[in-house]
Amino acid sequence: MGALTVISEGELGESDANITITSIPDTYDHLWMVTSIREGASYFVNLEYRFNDDSSPYSNTYLWRQSAASGTVSGRNTSSEVGDVISRCGGDSLLADTFSSSSLWIINYAGTDNFKMCLMQASVPNSSSTDDQYTSMLSVGLYAETPAINKIRMQGAGGPHFQQYTSYVLYGVTGV
Repeated sequence: MGALTVISEGELGESDANITITSIPDTYDHLWMVTSIREGASYFVNLEYRFNDDSSPYSNTYLWRQSAASGTVSGRNTSSEVGDVISRCGGDSLLADTFSSSSLWIINYAGTDNFKMCLMQASVPNSSSTDDQYTSMLSVGLYAETPAINKIRMQGAGGPHFQQYTSYVLYGVTGV
């Protein structure tokens, strides 16, 4: 059975453009980050994770369901289309005090022989049956660099700010 160790945790006391975690030690097998997020956008926006301040190369393959009418959507973005690993988060148009949840697994983040694979899932709930006002997403991302990841920045696409009470926990995972 694996062990989880809290590396960093926090909650925003006021809105902020991003959450940045630095000085991540290379002593674990993997990283796992869980978040409770509310953005300053409409119902939901893309959530971007950037590693080591690199704006490329990233790629993403995703599967998401936005509403009953839109059906399930899948696709792929390459490093020429994205500058970060992508997930989703909810915004200000959701029911008051509703936060979305997201998790990010970074496999073999400290290894220097291979690229870094990420597994993400997000859920943006809303007490609405109106199409395009809620979503769920699964995605796989690739950070095509070999240096160990020692810094993670999380931000909303296009610049909206994370709202007060957005929180996160970053775990180091060993023995898995």
